Amino acid sequence: MRKWLVCLMLLSLVSLSVLPAVSGALPTPQVPPINRQPSSPGGVPANWTSNRVENSGFENWTTPGDAAAWAEDRSGDLGTWYAEAPDPVQSGTYSAGMQVESPSTGGNEFTYFSQGDPYLNIGLGDVSSNLTFWWYSDQTQNIGSDALYLSVLINNSKTLMIMRYYLNGTTSFSNMSYAAFFNLGGPTQQWNRFSRNLTADYEAVAEFPVLSPSAEVCVFMFVLESAADTTQVNRAFIDNLVFENATTVFVNSSIRNGDFETNTEWGIGYHGNEEGYVTRSPTAHLGSYSCNLTAASNQRVSNAYIASNPCSRLTSLNPGTLSFWWYLDFENLPSYSFAWVYVSLNNGTAGHTIRYMLGGRSTFTNQVDVLYLNVENFNTTGSWFYFNRSIWQDAWDYFGSDEVRIQNLRFQVEGRGDSVDSRVTLLVDEVEQIAGAVNGAGFEDQPAVGSHIRGWGGYYYTTDDSLRVTSTAYAGNKAAHLSVNSSSVFGDYQPLGGRPIRGSRNTYLDVAWRLVKYTPAESDFACLYVRFGDGKYLYYYFAITSDKVLYNGTIYGYFNVTGVNTGQTWHLMQRCLSTDYEAVFGHRPDTLLHTLHLYANASGGHLVELLFDDLYIYDVGGPINPLLLLLPIIVAVVVIIIVVVALIIFVWYRRRSK
Repeated sequence: MRKWLVCLMLLSLVSLSVLPAVSGALPTPQVPPINRQPSSPGGVPANWTSNRVENSGFENWTTPGDAAAWAEDRSGDLGTWYAEAPDPVQSGTYSAGMQVESPSTGGNEFTYFSQGDPYLNIGLGDVSSNLTFWWYSDQTQNIGSDALYLSVLINNSKTLMIMRYYLNGTTSFSNMSYAAFFNLGGPTQQWNRFSRNLTADYEAVAEFPVLSPSAEVCVFMFVLESAADTTQVNRAFIDNLVFENATTVFVNSSIRNGDFETNTEWGIGYHGNEEGYVTRSPTAHLGSYSCNLTAASNQRVSNAYIASNPCSRLTSLNPGTLSFWWYLDFENLPSYSFAWVYVSLNNGTAGHTIRYMLGGRSTFTNQVDVLYLNVENFNTTGSWFYFNRSIWQDAWDYFGSDEVRIQNLRFQVEGRGDSVDSRVTLLVDEVEQIAGAVNGAGFEDQPAVGSHIRGWGGYYYTTDDSLRVTSTAYAGNKAAHLSVNSSSVFGDYQPLGGRPIRGSRNTYLDVAWRLVKYTPAESDFACLYVRFGDGKYLYYYFAITSDKVLYNGTIYGYFNVTGVNTGQTWHLMQRCLSTDYEAVFGHRPDTLLHTLHLYANASGGHLVELLFDDLYIYDVGGPINPLLLLLPIIVAVVVIIIVVVALIIFVWYRRRSK
């Protein structure tokens, strides 16, 4: 009987240990809480970290070569060569070929070839000098962006002068004291003849100084330029160049390779890249797609990368992690080649870079501000591998920085050098940069009291004196102090990493705040507001005199928080962004969190002073059923009843046995 009773008591204890969690509860945060632990309604611990990388699984693509929310760049196919049929040749066997594709988003791409190294040193000032050649434009250029032009560099009494002739495409530049521009133009898909008297052209430019009798032509340079961010390939060809005056031929078919029939004089083939690729790949670790980065090189430079800007501020209290899956493949690796993860960091005073090496033949030496780390499975091909590290820990171990902010996260491949038909391919999937959803959070990891608050300021630290560290905190030893006075305004923000807000999951904005000073006036206020990915906004006012709620509409929603305009008291604001969004706009959100903004204004002679602490954003899965909050109590009552019944049975059995 005693054994049976003991089993019954143990069963009661086991029942207490397996109490079901409230519906929608999230696991304990991976990172210890900074001050108070944010809790969802009902006291359920909330996870205040999030993935700061948008479209981390590469499932969303604007086009097969453009991953949504990622910046891409790759080398274009550009260069010069001695062309022969079926490429256009005006006469003979060869012409000079030029080609440019400019997928780069960073600016126009160009290629060139020139004669004049060493300088031509051809007299120009004493007699008329005539230049003729044939040119062929194979593509229609984008007006105002693409161009084929010849630059003639002239040494006029030790002053370098430039005359630039636009053969196809135009320029809006005006003539200057050292440069002149000639818009000539001509039809595409056919050979056109250029014939100019260079001496006469120089003397016709009113802005130029007088042409010296000793002036010399130094360089002929042909340039083909293509607009940024386009897959259009522009090609051009030059043939049969003759430069002469009345008495002397300086360049023609037999002098200085004017007909391009020999591999001399012009420096053709030395300047160029080969095409890199950023594409959607069906070979994925999870889901339907991954991102394919490929550098295909044939003894020229080829590269490609994708980049994200998490803007996470990492400290010992918020170290965060970077994780992803990667797959490497290559062939005929050139001597200079690599596949790496490039992480650009800033600690508020200096910049650092960590480059996690996944593969390649290149070797690099660590520098004061650059760390190279070969990852596990370095240069291993043909399989998916998992990367998971703390960027903060690596930065602390090498640079000694107790805080860093991620300015740029880039996956990149590059190849160039001595190998023919080489290729470096990197597949990337499931990129996660886990860190606090809001930079700052409990503010205990901020610098000394009186310093500027770090973590706000978009992609750079704010240096606005209005926002500083204070020791007057809701919890812990530090908080944020915002002071705006006398006809001034403060506005700053921090990115939220494209955090999803959709479905039945509720997302909360949680902050402790205290209004220290406020002079009520029509235009004076202090608030936090959230910008959503669909272009909508929710404002939460701590101080305001006008009734902004009356202006709720299709884009903006306004809320006066509990305790608005009440000074010298700490308040806790816990707003469900999901239900507030639905209340204003009539439907549940199905979008992303874009940015969090802090905004305040004080009119002439007035002051708005606000403290805030423990600023969190977190999710709770699905609407919480209030009855479920009573479930632990119900279970406890049932257990007590079981124990009482067991005691009654025990007493009854003892009496009966006597």
